[in-house]
Amino acid sequence: MKTFLAIPAILLSCNSVAMLAPTEPQASASATVNENRFPAATDSLTLRGGEDGSSLADMLAELSRATGITITIDLSSRSFLPSRSIGLLSDVEVPAAEAYSFVAALLLANEFHTSSIHGGQTPMLEVVYEDDGSLAQCMLVSLEELEGLAEHQSLLVETALDLKYADARAFSKSMRSVFGRSESERLVATGGAGQLRLSGSVKRVTSMVAAARGADRAAFEAESVDKVPAQKVSKE
Repeated sequence: MKTFLAIPAILLSCNSVAMLAPTEPQASASATVNENRFPAATDSLTLRGGEDGSSLADMLAELSRATGITITIDLSSRSFLPSRSIGLLSDVEVPAAEAYSFVAALLLANEFHTSSIHGGQTPMLEVVYEDDGSLAQCMLVSLEELEGLAEHQSLLVETALDLKYADARAFSKSMRSVFGRSESERLVATGGAGQLRLSGSVKRVTSMVAAARGADRAAFEAESVDKVPAQKVSKE
């Protein structure tokens, strides 16, 4: 398995499956990820609409200016990303508090993902085309950290989830037609019958977690019903 060393998070190739035990949630873990990887915006984003509107590259440059984060574009996207318009009908001033979520929404709408490839004092974000996601790096996060990344819907991540009642292998097979539409998106059972490894954008992985938890809850309820003793019918 190919791993990428980075501080403080673990980065993995999105076409690999991390054979790691799920980590216990840490206090303020999501806050730590955001502080080290995504510096807060100190200014609003100014984006142009109309025929001569901002391109995706212009939007990313604005995000870099407002946050200080370094942004790079993967090789296959460099030729056309500067020429692709973000498609706004009119000019928009995006508040600093919504900078990341606004950019992530437009990137997903244009079939792009982001990959956090460096943290610390010089955080760096790579923009990758959806179909090239298998070559990108997924950031390994806990379920708690995943919840803290809600404003970074386009970010590629990987997490682990243990099912207590539903069969992980059966669930992963049943979800193949729902999840796995891009190269970076995976939902696989690993280890024992109850563990799932989920990878993809924050938006899609969050949906996977919700679906898996729903299946686990349904399996628990079905098991509980089976254990209820049948009531004796009295004869008159």
